[in-house]
Amino acid sequence: PPYSTDELVKATQHLIRENSLDSCYIRPLFYFGYGEMGLNPSKNNVDCVIAAWPWGTYLGEEGLKNGICCKISSWARIDSRTVPPLAKSASNYLNSGLAKQEALRCGYEEAILLNANGRIAEGPGENLFMIKDNILYTPDVSESALKGITAKTIIECAKYLEIPFEYKSIIRDE
Repeated sequence: PPYSTDELVKATQHLIRENSLDSCYIRPLFYFGYGEMGLNPSKNNVDCVIAAWPWGTYLGEEGLKNGICCKISSWARIDSRTVPPLAKSASNYLNSGLAKQEALRCGYEEAILLNANGRIAEGPGENLFMIKDNILYTPDVSESALKGITAKTIIECAKYLEIPFEYKSIIRDE
């Protein structure tokens, strides 16, 4: 991007302040802008927009209070042979969106995406964790799970609270 981290932070702060957002979801988007059309946009400038909007609990207050029902998606989580699964890119959001829409059409609140090897990867909008035998587990990024700030925060909290934690390949039977 043609902007420094400091410039992006200041622009985001300005956006939040100008829109009087006390709490919000922020999504910066970078894309190749106007120029050569085709499959090699590298000669085009990189443009950026920053979106921010109020967003409550992702799966709703009822879901937070009572839990939710999940469906194993028929859509597989993308893997590194397709597009970089660790990137927050439009193609990755499409993958998650397809899984989410399928789950909703089938009467569930959320989907669980398996990776190309049939192991648990993540949900469309969240990392997944499992507690088994008093140990907290989550799939490693090698399972196509997003290396997100939420997962990092949960892992740091678990360590602080001295909750045993391990990365683990999780099969759907678990």
